[in-house]
Parts: sequence; structure tokens; C-alpha cells
Amino acid sequence: LAKALYNKIVQNFDAASFLSDVREKSNRINGMEDLQKTLLSDMFEELETKLGSTIKGMGEIKEKLQKKKVLLVLDDVGDKDQLEKLAGECNWFGPGSRIIITTREENVLIAHQVKLKYEMKELDDQHSLELFCWNAFKQSYPKTGFEDVSVRAVD
Repeated sequence: LAKALYNKIVQNFDAASFLSDVREKSNRINGMEDLQKTLLSDMFEELETKLGSTIKGMGEIKEKLQKKKVLLVLDDVGDKDQLEKLAGECNWFGPGSRIIITTREENVLIAHQVKLKYEMKELDDQHSLELFCWNAFKQSYPKTGFEDVSVRAVD
């Protein structure tokens, strides 16, 4: 859903970045610094950004983006530290910017004083199966022979 929204509105911004799996990627060696590099590379189409540390990365993000209208999607943020290192404060980004955060941890949003929240509703069985099939089979229903396993996969 976040990716679909990103694709729909990205053309309205000066610069944009979609960072997926923030929780997982930040736990890798140099993970946060790599995420910061990706963010800056996406926004400025630079091949390689050298930061040296996440503290320098935070300064670089703020300095380069504070006058730009940006769209930043942070997908699956796991804790406040990740959010602070990628989207520290509102003044890091120019007027009209939008920061979209997906997380399973509401306390991350509370700690970061996020003003607007939208809580997703759980899909019912039929919609879960359809979503699974689109991803697995590129169609809205299970392929022949995969009906039972598809239903079990979404239960």
C-alpha cells in the first residue's frame, strides 16, 4: 500500500526515496549508514555518497533536504533510533514535504511525535487470498492445483 501511494504521488515532489525493510536493513553491519546513503542517492541520483558515520549522515540529510519538497517513505521502521537517523525532525525537510512511516510499533510514532496516523485494518480471508494470488501467480485466484495450499498460506 505504501509503495502504491508513493508511485501515485511521487511526481509532485522535488526529490523522493522509498526505503523498504528499514527494521531488517538497519540491523546489518553499517546498516543505518547504508540506509542514509540510499536515501541521499535516491534524492540526488548520486552514485556513491560517503558519510563516515550515522551522525554525519544525519547532518548531510538535513543540510541537503531542508529546502526541498521531498517524499520519503520509511517502510517497516522498528524503533525510534532508526526514525531519528533517517528523518530526525520536521526542519530537516522543506515546506510541502511528506514523510510516510510504516511500522508495527505504535510507540515509535508516539516517541517521534508523529501527528497524523492511519491504522490499517486487517484483510478478510477473501482479500488476503486475492493479494497472495496476485503476488504468487500474477492473477487474482490460485492456479489449478494450488487452491488448497494457497488457502492454507493465508490462514
